[in-house]
Amino acid sequence: MKNKLFISSLFIAGLYLGLCVYYYVNQERMIFAPIPLEKEYTFQLENSFEEVFLETPDGIQLHGLFFQQENPKGVIYYLHGKSGNMKTWAPIANHYLDWGYDVFMLDYRGFGMSEGKIHSEEQFYSDVQLGYNFLKNKYAENKISVVGFSLGSGAATFLAKENNPQELILLAPYFQVDEKFKQDKFYLPKFLCKYEFPIDEMIQHVEVPIKIFYGEEDVISHKEEILHLQKFLKPNDLLIGLKNQGHNGMEKNEDFIKNLNLDNLKTVFNKYSTHIYFGPLAELDFSKNKFKSDSNFVNFINNETLKSPINFAGEYTLIEKSCGVDCSHIFIINRVTGKVFDSISINDESCGFLYQPTSYLLIRNSNYLLNGNLKYYNEINCLPIYYLWNGKDFEIVEID
Repeated sequence: MKNKLFISSLFIAGLYLGLCVYYYVNQERMIFAPIPLEKEYTFQLENSFEEVFLETPDGIQLHGLFFQQENPKGVIYYLHGKSGNMKTWAPIANHYLDWGYDVFMLDYRGFGMSEGKIHSEEQFYSDVQLGYNFLKNKYAENKISVVGFSLGSGAATFLAKENNPQELILLAPYFQVDEKFKQDKFYLPKFLCKYEFPIDEMIQHVEVPIKIFYGEEDVISHKEEILHLQKFLKPNDLLIGLKNQGHNGMEKNEDFIKNLNLDNLKTVFNKYSTHIYFGPLAELDFSKNKFKSDSNFVNFINNETLKSPINFAGEYTLIEKSCGVDCSHIFIINRVTGKVFDSISINDESCGFLYQPTSYLLIRNSNYLLNGNLKYYNEINCLPIYYLWNGKDFEIVEID
């Protein structure tokens, strides 16, 4: 009997050890999903491009696409997600080209025409640094914007920590791979996981401006984890949730486009800057609100506030609700006291509102500044008006 028990125990231990070895050896296949391309593949793309091959210290050739145009604002170094290749990712470059940027995209090892296999997080970071060095030979660092999508956001954050680009932009960041391993593979020891992508640790050492975008409907990169990053951001960094947005396709989201093109307005917002409140959020207080007996209003504010972080003037959540074409109502909630304001002086007939989590400034008719169709907005008299929040209401302010 004892012998049988001993043999059974050995058998189970052997199976468990085999499972551990299998995971350790094959984890790259579980994290990355590369699709290779033949070296002879010919890209058919809308914009002109150059194919780039970069050699790693161990002799591996990495393949990338480089899109250039006359008089660019700068260059976007786009680090893509966990799957696909340049064939599937290259069309995204069209958006950034339309917005006035050159674009460089690099396939990781084993993706597309890039050779080799990914073996470690350190190797992964070293490879993307080659792409950054390639751009540094062509642009001043203050003209390089590093954009990381999903799993590529870890590499992007690493580059921003180790270098000095113009800015770091994270789209649907996916990180803490080791923690997800601990949750999903709870029966295996955590030390088996070779990958972390600890954005929450690295981002604390990033000195350049940061913009983080996430989709409110994203079921891959979880909102709760991304909101956790807010406490590590600098006062003028941005963390922006995009309504009705899933994991992919952010470049088509109007709010993303609007906030990505804020460079010319940074100085204006910074002039009226404040710090974000990170304490406990108060329960909503409708006691002094004239609409407190309107259940539809109360439910709407409760639901929208649950979905929205602090997004205005350091301690407020500003909620927009459309009331027709070029018409919006805005509602403001103090997340420290819970007060729901009911008398905002600038509601109705607005061609867009623009505001920041770290500024008291609000721009009404902001589409004029961001859309580029100046003739149209002039014709309908939808010119920008600047307001400052005084804690109770808005006051018009003159901006040069």
